[in-house]
Amino acid sequence: MEKVRVSKGKALYMLLLDASSSMLLGKKARLAKILSWQLMQKSYQKKSRIALMAFCGEEVRTLVAPTGDVFKIDEALQVLPTGGKTPLTPALFKALELAEREREVRPVIVVITDGKGNVFAGESLEEDLQNLQEMLNSQVNLIMVNTESSNSSKGQLEEIARTLGAEHFYLEELI
Repeated sequence: MEKVRVSKGKALYMLLLDASSSMLLGKKARLAKILSWQLMQKSYQKKSRIALMAFCGEEVRTLVAPTGDVFKIDEALQVLPTGGKTPLTPALFKALELAEREREVRPVIVVITDGKGNVFAGESLEEDLQNLQEMLNSQVNLIMVNTESSNSSKGQLEEIARTLGAEHFYLEELI
């Protein structure tokens, strides 16, 4: 018998939660929090760090900077600010800026949204997507989680994911 050590691949999970008014409809916000808690537990088991960002109104806020302390994330999820517009692309820009500072791990950006972005960093969604494509590199893994059901989705988030080369899932598939 031989003892073999296998290291756990540490990562930085960056959660971007849509906290806009459209997420308050139905069970979207509650399901988004459940998925966040599940991801938080997995990152704790693998000794990875996690950051929490929320976007609503006109702003994107980093609620918890990259940390291994799951209690900070849990507290922030319980008092998550909600309401207003959806600055989806500005949130992606801010997450990519944070990811660029993390050189020692491979960042995984998980965006949980209904994809109804209506606040842009530039003049339009198309301009923002073009700029985001230029910023994205192979070191960042981008995952889009759509809180709309596959039957009722209008396809906007699917198109954004396709344009940015991101994985796309429906929340109903993950919970």
